[in-house]
Amino acid sequence: MTLQGIASWCRIMSLDVVLGTVAGGAAAQTYFGAKLPTSWLFVLALSVWAIYSADHLLDARRIGHAAHSKRHLYHWIHFKFIAALAVIAAVAAILMTVFSLGGTVVWFGIAMGALTSLHLILVKLVGNVSKPWLVKEFGVALIYTVGIWGLPLYVSGRWLDLGSWIPVMQFFLIGMLNLLAFSIYERDTDALDGQSSIVQALGEENSRRLAWASGMLVGGFMLLHAMLMGTQEWLLQLIVMLMAGLQLWLLAAPGIFARNEYYRLAGDAAFSLPFIYVCFKAWC
Repeated sequence: MTLQGIASWCRIMSLDVVLGTVAGGAAAQTYFGAKLPTSWLFVLALSVWAIYSADHLLDARRIGHAAHSKRHLYHWIHFKFIAALAVIAAVAAILMTVFSLGGTVVWFGIAMGALTSLHLILVKLVGNVSKPWLVKEFGVALIYTVGIWGLPLYVSGRWLDLGSWIPVMQFFLIGMLNLLAFSIYERDTDALDGQSSIVQALGEENSRRLAWASGMLVGGFMLLHAMLMGTQEWLLQLIVMLMAGLQLWLLAAPGIFARNEYYRLAGDAAFSLPFIYVCFKAWC
């Protein structure tokens, strides 16, 4: 298999998303100074992969062999194998949480499990209905953000500090930006497969406006963070702006990113940038 083939397989299996999740989780833990065991990051990685895989499997089962998306077709062809791996990952995450983390983490895991289950049930019930109040992208971005930032924020005891919520909101907005960009690129494929998406609900032009507005909000939160917290976390804010800027670049340059799903490679790679912040903090 070529390097491009390996990269494509990693995207299909959501491994790039998992890498970005671990980077975000490590950054959240560093930012809040939360005392969490390293095993928490393994639990986070396993949980996110199991959730994303379950979402893709549900779509693949509904669409079947007629899927136009490489991801859904691959999950349909290898449905049983991927489903078994997802179950193993979920069970491993639960066992690690109970036996190596325990306490607060268990209750947080239960809450996240309930929120995720509710999201998957709603996705299943909604099917291909496209309504502004039923778009699954909002649920995905919310679960992704809370899963990464929720526990470090709670453990740190800084949940009443307004400034502490700013990076959380920024990551949520960047998550929405990413999903908006992907939905725009995949609008034709989603339509052929009967997939509901935010673009189908709002229209492409309104979706682009929402994306640019989200990018501006990320910048506005950066200024507010500087006012409240000073420049002590300048590197994290720089990385946040780079992450948001890359998502907006995807929208501005489809001629560059449309080929070979480069938009997914670049869009998801942006979420690994917080590793720079984590390494800088560890060395300085």
